[in-house]
Amino acid sequence: MVSTAVTNNNKPRAGFFSRIWRNQRDLVVIYGLLVVIIIVSGIVSEPFLRLFNIQRLIAQMTTLALVGIGMSFVLLTGGIDLSVGSVVSLVGTVILAVLNHLPPLLGVAVVEGENPSPIFLLIAILAGLLVGVIVGAINGFAITRFRVSPFMATLATLSIVQGLALIVSVNFVGTATLPREFGEVFTENIGPIPIPLIIIVIATVIAAFILRQTPFGRHIYAVGSNEIATRLSGMATDRIKMSAYVISGLMAALAGVFTTARTLSGNPLIGESIPFEAITAVVLGGVSLFGGRGSIYGTIAGVIIISILGNMLNLLRIPSDYQYIMRGCLLVLAVTIYSRRGRG
Repeated sequence: MVSTAVTNNNKPRAGFFSRIWRNQRDLVVIYGLLVVIIIVSGIVSEPFLRLFNIQRLIAQMTTLALVGIGMSFVLLTGGIDLSVGSVVSLVGTVILAVLNHLPPLLGVAVVEGENPSPIFLLIAILAGLLVGVIVGAINGFAITRFRVSPFMATLATLSIVQGLALIVSVNFVGTATLPREFGEVFTENIGPIPIPLIIIVIATVIAAFILRQTPFGRHIYAVGSNEIATRLSGMATDRIKMSAYVISGLMAALAGVFTTARTLSGNPLIGESIPFEAITAVVLGGVSLFGGRGSIYGTIAGVIIISILGNMLNLLRIPSDYQYIMRGCLLVLAVTIYSRRGRG
């Protein structure tokens, strides 16, 4: 009698875990891998678990997390966005260029080495965000109106925007400087909690809510699963895809603002490796390259894994050449695993 009761009590629990495994298998696997990597990293390198290193790791992964979230929207529609890194670079140079040229245009004297007015800094940030939206809209327009493949369209904008970043940096940045307080707003702590962590959490929750709890999010998945059927059902698939690329551009611009604040500079080449890292993280997190499957929470797990591996390789003083090789192997592994499941 007792054994029967015990058996019956265990059935619901077993059913619960089996449902979790069946419905969220990719998330269970990726977060299980994340836990293993954290444990191994703590064992292999004692400095890894130090508070200073953890705070630095969180700050470093914020840019990748923001870009990865935007990239997820695009990949879920079956597209790709290679221009995100150049957007990050251009945003930093645009912010400094606005700070250098806007005050004189308005008749405000600028003293070299003096911090800019907060209102000018706000305008510069908004200009940077607008850059991301414009680039995303151009990508979306080329893909939906001219039927250019996402790879070719965003490869072209990558080159164009990267060139613009270099031009702006050389000709328009001048002697503009960023106040230390600008960096502190994005990189300090609120109590014991790092602001970069708060940024990641807020962006993740908002993006996950949009994708899972709104009609727009469901349309994103529908387009990625079967664009033709979605169009025949009456949905404006071109508008949905356009919106996904605008979101990707905006998130890349937000990442550019954060990176500019963290470094207090506008490096025109700072985003060169970001597209590759973002695609690796998103695919590793379970977002299908075919579209229609994946989640923001998986993307964040992929971002954390990529960031931890990079941090560990630096702590172990592994040359950057080998780091690129290892990241490439990781992308091949992730693509191989998930592509076997195709669109199913």
